[in-house]
Amino acid sequence: MKEKIILSFSSGKDSIFTLYQILKTDNYDIFKLFTVLSKEYKRVNFHSINYNLLDLQAKALGFNLDKLFISKSSTIDEYAKKLEPLLLQYRDNYNIKKIA
Repeated sequence: MKEKIILSFSSGKDSIFTLYQILKTDNYDIFKLFTVLSKEYKRVNFHSINYNLLDLQAKALGFNLDKLFISKSSTIDEYAKKLEPLLLQYRDNYNIKKIA
């Protein structure tokens, strides 16, 4: 049985390459993609990709996408405080213990 995982997805080439490598191994079942976006701009911070395009990419790839919106001025502690409930939800509700 394949282990369920979550893929951190920014839509960049590294995310796409990671997705490709995971699918190639046939060891994991990618349960969902998740991404972090700027609350103010509704974009991925690293690539400035709008969340609507992310939705289209995820749909075209055949995955659901969870979005975590954080303030552009968030500290690492604020980021962690917002991320923790999402990670706990994956663990407690879906028995997911790994993120790629």
